Order: sequence, then structure tokens, then C-alpha cells
Amino acid sequence: MAQVAKWGIGRLARAAIALELFLGSGALCGGLALMAGPNGEILPLPVPALAGSPFHDYFAPGAILFAILGVGSVGAAALALRRNPIAPFLAFAAGGALLIWLAVEIAIVGYSGHPPLQAVYLGLGAVLTLVGAGWLHQVRFDRKAAIGAAALVFALGALPHAARADEFVEHRTRLALGFNVDLLPSALSAANGKLGYAPQVWLGIDHVRLRLVGAHLEPPDLFAFASPGFHHPTTTVLAAIIDYTFGPRLDGPWVGSGFEVWQNSIEHDGVPGTARWESTVFTVGGGYIWRFAGDFFLDPWAGAHLVLNPQTVPVGAFDYGPFPLQAEVSLKIGWFTPL
Repeated sequence: MAQVAKWGIGRLARAAIALELFLGSGALCGGLALMAGPNGEILPLPVPALAGSPFHDYFAPGAILFAILGVGSVGAAALALRRNPIAPFLAFAAGGALLIWLAVEIAIVGYSGHPPLQAVYLGLGAVLTLVGAGWLHQVRFDRKAAIGAAALVFALGALPHAARADEFVEHRTRLALGFNVDLLPSALSAANGKLGYAPQVWLGIDHVRLRLVGAHLEPPDLFAFASPGFHHPTTTVLAAIIDYTFGPRLDGPWVGSGFEVWQNSIEHDGVPGTARWESTVFTVGGGYIWRFAGDFFLDPWAGAHLVLNPQTVPVGAFDYGPFPLQAEVSLKIGWFTPL
């Protein structure tokens, strides 16, 4: 019988195990709390928020949370400690399952930033997905083991990752740390005499990047896309994005997706004060990274943003209805360094 090559527990494996145990322990506790108090007796979640969903209380979501993200993540960590061939794939699947869970949760009950648990777990899901993807590129796993894991992976909510080799084969992993600046928020805000910014920092593993984004935008009033009287729109953004680059050095064409939290405000001539609201946004985009001088690069890109909790914002006696789907075309300039 062919022997599967053994692999050591390296940095990516240790990171995946730690993240899976953290996720699993939280999901086990949270799932138990929801099942024990399905009407919000333990966790203060409003039952009316489930209106329109398949659930009449939080028992079934708690059971799903306990079984899939709780038991599943702890089991994935145990398999990693035992050096099971499907462990890298399960790490990737667990991160994807957490992102899917949060997207559904936010779509049903909305986003809450007090406390910012959803934002923390969005970041955790993005990091775990990136670590799993990097681990998959670091070792090539047995095809038969991957097929045997497909049912479990499907339950975790992730698509099977194609495996090409019959054995684990270690190879070099490219790591890089980079920094981008998106020029559009600065340009639009400057046109309005205001300060705008959009710095981004990212970690790249082979072809995959995890980007953390912060931005602030104060565009001219016409970009409020509202009736006369509305003015001074502002948006502050925090985002976690996962990209896949097709070039050999984290360059060339790329596609990416992730979640954003927008803190918005707007004013109206007819009333004093400022209206503020928060949006949870799913984003998808792509572009082309052109390295023009060493490790400096330009990145023309385009993207679309879908607001998951669209709402009408009252501004005194006036109502403001932001578009739930928005598009963007911009240019980023940046630099990265191999690690």
C-alpha cells in the first residue's frame, strides 16, 4: 500500500489549529446557549428578528452552530494534530463556513457593532480561510482523502478544492507583506475640499492575499444621489477582503471578495443635526496588479458593493434612501516586500 508522506506541524498548521480551537470553543458555547435559551433567555437576541426566516426561535440555529462550527472546527483541529491528509482542506472549509454563517446571520438579524462580535468573527473567518488556502498551497494532499471528505466539507458550506497530487509534497510558500492606497476616496474628498483616505495592508501567501481596509470619504453632495436639500454625505469603511492573484509574484489579474462595515452620515438643509446609520456590505471586485518599479505597483480595479441591510434613513421630516447596490472604479498604488 502506498504510504502518504508525513508533514510536520509548521507555522500555517499551528495557526490553523489555534484558530480552529478558538472558533470551535466559541461556537460550542454559543450553540449551547442558544439551544438552552432559544427565546433569548441567555443570549439577548430578539426572536422577532427571525421573522421571514425558516426558524421560529434560536434552537435550530444553535444546533447548527454547535454541530458544524463547534464540533466541526474542533474535529478539524484534532485531525490537524494527527496530521490527517484532509486537515489543510478542512481549515480552508471551516473559514469559508464561518463567513457563510455570518453572511446569513447578518442578512436575517442584521449587523450589530455593540459589542463588535460579528466584525471580530468576520476577521477570524477571513484569516482562517487565508491560512487554509496557504496551507493547501504548501502541501498537496491525497485525492482519495479529499473525495472522502467532500460530504463533510459540503456540510461546512465550502466548495471542494481541486487536488492534483496523490501524496503530500512540501514546496516553497511565497510570503509577502504589502501596503496599498486607493486614490478614489482621496480624490473625491479633495474635490469637496475635505480630507479622504483609504490605506490598506495585506498579507500574501502564494497566490492568496488577505487585505484589511480602512477608508474615509467625504465626496461632493451630488454623490449622495439624493433629492435637493441633502448634503455632506460621509462614509467610513472597515473591511476584510480575500483576493486570488493569478501572477507568479502576487501580481497580474486578481479577483476578490469579502465583507465591509460602513459608518454613514448625511445632513439636510431643512433640519439641524446629522443622521447616522450603519451598513453591512458584501463586496466583490477584480483588477490588474502591474509592478512598474521593483516591488512598487499600480492596481487599476473595479468592484461592486451590495448592502445586506438596506434601509430608509429618516433625516427629520425627510427620508433618505441609499442605493443598495453600488459600483466603483479606481486606481491603487502600493508596495510590498517578500517575507
